[in-house]
Amino acid sequence: MGAAVVNAIPVHSYAAILCLLYFAVLYLLVVATAKRLHDLNVSHWFSFLIFIPFSVIVLSIIPGKDGWNNYGESP
Repeated sequence: MGAAVVNAIPVHSYAAILCLLYFAVLYLLVVATAKRLHDLNVSHWFSFLIFIPFSVIVLSIIPGKDGWNNYGESP
């Protein structure tokens, strides 16, 4: 019975759902990276660094700035 339901859904609808999930995760990754860059007192435009391999690991190792910066108080 379960296989009949799965076979009834067209394949292109799975692709659309996966595409939406991909862009949702990509959006969240850019937002989290922008927040981290603001913690480093750097513009959010550098969030496109996530497309360079291992740059997210480097950003997570660099210590943030203490106190106030151009983007507000440190968390």
